[in-house]
Amino acid sequence: CCSCADGFGSSLPWPISLCCAASGAPPAPAPGIVAVPRPVSRPSGPSPGKVPRRPALHLARMPERRVIILGSTGSIGTQTLDVISRLNQPSPRFRVVGLASGSNAPLLLEQAERFGVPHLALASGDTSLPSHALTGPDAALRLVRRVECDLVVASMVGAAGLPATLAAIELGRDVALANKETLVAAGELVIPAAVRSGSRLLPID
Repeated sequence: CCSCADGFGSSLPWPISLCCAASGAPPAPAPGIVAVPRPVSRPSGPSPGKVPRRPALHLARMPERRVIILGSTGSIGTQTLDVISRLNQPSPRFRVVGLASGSNAPLLLEQAERFGVPHLALASGDTSLPSHALTGPDAALRLVRRVECDLVVASMVGAAGLPATLAAIELGRDVALANKETLVAAGELVIPAAVRSGSRLLPID
């Protein structure tokens, strides 16, 4: 290999390769054999210029948001329920816990059955509702105060839903406003109440 082969030739009692291994020198190739260099080992990892693949993220399931809809039988209310129905596929994201209507009891009952809503409020009209349903001019207000929720959709026409909307804000619940009357008629009350309670006002129309 080196000094071993030069000094002793073939008279060594052990293979030259062992001598070279002990000395750290590479063994000389045998006659007629071409030495093939060993491949250079590269550090593990992505090649230069190649973006490494990120591992798949496993998102934790978000808890359902409890929703009360004031004016559920109106155009905005029915559209809101349709949107919730689509957003709840394939896994539930929103749970409707309360519905309030002005006078359309048949549609209110139909919505409650479709979405499994346990708490109902009707301001006037047909009173053939379940015994636990709230009725009367202040039914929506009592619904908001009694039923725990995370979001109140205020879609009642005019100022009819103002007391219930203001109560939701004072309780610190997020409020999705579908009409301008709330801010026009009672902006001086609504805005300071939202600042105090931390309620978020979210325009949806």
